[in-house]
Amino acid sequence: MSNSEGSNPQGSLQLFDETGEYFESLSLENGTRYWFARDVMAVLGYDSWSAFKNVINKAIGVCTTGGIPVIEHFIQVRRKIGSREVDDFQMTRLACCLVAMNGDAKNSAIARAQLYFAALDQVLQELVVIDPANMDRLIIRGEISAREVTLSKAASEAGVESHPRFQNAGYRGMYNMSLADLKKLKGSPDLNRPLFDFMGRDELAANLFRLSLTEGRINRGGVYGQAELDYVARDVGAGVRRMVIQETGVAPETLPLAPDIKIVKKALKSTGKSFSQLDDLESQRVIEAEYMTSLPEAPARDFFPECPKCQSGSQGAHSGSVQCTSSSIASGAM
Repeated sequence: MSNSEGSNPQGSLQLFDETGEYFESLSLENGTRYWFARDVMAVLGYDSWSAFKNVINKAIGVCTTGGIPVIEHFIQVRRKIGSREVDDFQMTRLACCLVAMNGDAKNSAIARAQLYFAALDQVLQELVVIDPANMDRLIIRGEISAREVTLSKAASEAGVESHPRFQNAGYRGMYNMSLADLKKLKGSPDLNRPLFDFMGRDELAANLFRLSLTEGRINRGGVYGQAELDYVARDVGAGVRRMVIQETGVAPETLPLAPDIKIVKKALKSTGKSFSQLDDLESQRVIEAEYMTSLPEAPARDFFPECPKCQSGSQGAHSGSVQCTSSSIASGAM
């Protein structure tokens, strides 16, 4: 495996291990810990910067959809490696985590990294654990929101009279029922919110495909008016339904719901906060200094747990010391 585009501070390529020890050793400090993207690229087993940048872009997409400030976690820099000056990123722990979660788990190094970050996340917070499936859900959910806007515009230009009816036509094609009935069948936790917020990754992807194909059919022309738009939406939905059944063996209405996308976003922010606190070295030094100054001064004598006067904090000569004159068990006088 070539590592010509990456850097390796320790001089030999090592992949991400189960303990995460080598990954941790690559961190740098500037008040907080950070990692260079090209170093992370190497430990995750990538040998192409362009391929790794695609994964970085997906991770950035997760931040955008999840309401995480991108600039705080992915800082673009120019960096000298050997005799070359190259583009790179300074990445926080959360950024490294999201990059790993958006990588291909068939790669053993990436799979180990995903397990490492998931385990660390579980230790630090009690919300939904950040995992590849939930990260994909965030990205696809954002793409669906954008696609719904462009599809609505296309339908309006093609003469739609009732957007809810047009929308339901697509659901009837894909699920053999209206959206309202589908929510009840699936047991949606909140009937007033979009069902997309509770769909799993595969079902979201199927619906994104359905919306994209429907928009494509309308934009190719020859479709005008409510009746024709409803027919296209239902026909495309029925085609996606057949595809889902063929690929999964089950009807799309039977696919299980997933955790609320709002909880996933909250968990992502909580993970980012926990990781930042873990790597905030300046705050850790302040806390350690405050703790050390709060400790009581150690007594200038030996402490004997069996001695009642030692336990009471007595500083004078007593049975727990060489000059002991009391009759406690520690003095040996009893």
